[in-house]
Amino acid sequence: MEHLTPDQQEGNVSSPKKVIPLDFEQIGTRFFYISKFARKNWFAAADTCRQIGGQLATIQSDEELTAISSHLKLESYWIDMNDLVANGRYVSWSTGKPASYFKWHPNQSEEKLNNEHCVDLLQAEMHYDSCFKKYLFICQAIEN
Repeated sequence: MEHLTPDQQEGNVSSPKKVIPLDFEQIGTRFFYISKFARKNWFAAADTCRQIGGQLATIQSDEELTAISSHLKLESYWIDMNDLVANGRYVSWSTGKPASYFKWHPNQSEEKLNNEHCVDLLQAEMHYDSCFKKYLFICQAIEN
């Protein structure tokens, strides 16, 4: 038998509320987990985000970048963008869709090293780097 809440038993069914994973905090309109001590390579960071109920963060705007950056140390943080499938074509690993927002550091050029495929955030600017470097990371709650 299915268990129903008292409201459901009375026919007062509302849409389910979004469940935010533990330790995620609201920044702007979305929820994020910011690694404070654990440094991982990009792949391990992505896996950790999945294990705690999220995914590596995709930054959506200047406003969101500013809000998130105010919570960060002066260190690099992995985010959910890479060009592992097609060199120079940055996509969200979680969705496979092309990234819609970039704020590259001015010194990032098209002449990157062959092993620099993952994107990190440092001082409110994006950098591409080797996916195997160990950085802090930012997860976002999965949007329904």
